[in-house]
Amino acid sequence: MLNEAGPYYFTLFALKRITRIGTTVMDDCFNVKKITDSVYLINEVFNVSDNISNIWLSKGTYLDVIIDTGLGIWDLAGFLKSKELIGDKPYMAIATHIHFDHTGGLHQFEKTAIHENEYDDMKNGNAVNMLTYLKENDVVPEAHYDVRNFKVKPVTASQTLKDGDIIDQGDHKLQILHLPGHTKGSIALYDNRDKHLFLGDILYEGMLIDFTPTSSVEEYIDSCKQLIELAPKVNMVFPGHFRILNSYELCSLAENYIENGEKILYKCSRNCLACLVTAVFKGRNTRNLPYNCFYNSCCCFKVV
Repeated sequence: MLNEAGPYYFTLFALKRITRIGTTVMDDCFNVKKITDSVYLINEVFNVSDNISNIWLSKGTYLDVIIDTGLGIWDLAGFLKSKELIGDKPYMAIATHIHFDHTGGLHQFEKTAIHENEYDDMKNGNAVNMLTYLKENDVVPEAHYDVRNFKVKPVTASQTLKDGDIIDQGDHKLQILHLPGHTKGSIALYDNRDKHLFLGDILYEGMLIDFTPTSSVEEYIDSCKQLIELAPKVNMVFPGHFRILNSYELCSLAENYIENGEKILYKCSRNCLACLVTAVFKGRNTRNLPYNCFYNSCCCFKVV
C-alpha cells in the first residue's frame, strides 16, 4: 500500500545483493520503491537512525528532479544511474532545507538548487545550521563507516530558489513554496498536474523540529496556515520523514501545530530550547572555546 512507503517499510539490509519485494528493489546501499508513474522513493539501506530521511525522485519528460539527497555517505547519483532512473535526460538535485540528512549527498550532483536564504550556509558548510551529527548506532556495522568522520561537503548551488519559482520538467511543473519555520529556507514543491506535494521537514507524522538555530515558531504557524489553504488541492503528500500522507492528514497536522504554537508557554519553551540547541551544536561543530567548554561540561549533550 502506498501509505506504507515510509522508511520503516524497508526492514531488510543488503550488501552486494538484490532483493525484490513487489516493486521494491534493494541493491547495495539504497533501496527504491515506485510510488506513481512519475514518483520514486529512495532510502539509504545502512542508515538506521530513528528519523531516516526520504529521498524523492520526480520524473519528467524533459527534466528529472531529485528532492533531498540523504547523508551523502553512499553514491546516490551512481545508484540512480545504475538503475536507469536518471541519466537519459537532464537532471538536478534540490534540497528542501539545509539540514545534514537532506543535503549530505548534494555534492554528488552537478546541477543543484537550494532556497536563497540557505545558499551561503550550504556554500560555507555551516555545520551548526546544518545540525551536523551522527551517532555511532545510526549506521549499521556492515557499512564499515566511522561516523566520527562524517561531514557534509560544502556545495555552491548552481541555482537559488525563491517562493513562486517554477521547475519545468516538461510534462509537468514543480512550484516552489517558501515555507519557513523548521528552517529559514525550508521549501515545499507542488506539482499542480498530479496534485503532489513534496514537503521536506515542514510537516510529517512525528515530532516536529522547531528549535534549531534558524527555526521560528511564528513563521512555522504562518507556513501551516498556507498549507491548510493548499490542502484541498493536494492528493498525495511526500514528506521528508516517515510515511506518505493525504490531504486530510496534512490539514490535521497543520492545525495541531497552530494550536500548540500559538500558546505563549510553547513559544517560550521553544525559544529557550533553540538557544540550548544552538549552543550545543556550536560547541560540537566549531572551535569556539566557550561553546566547546559548554558542550564538554555536561554528559547530557553527548546524545548529539
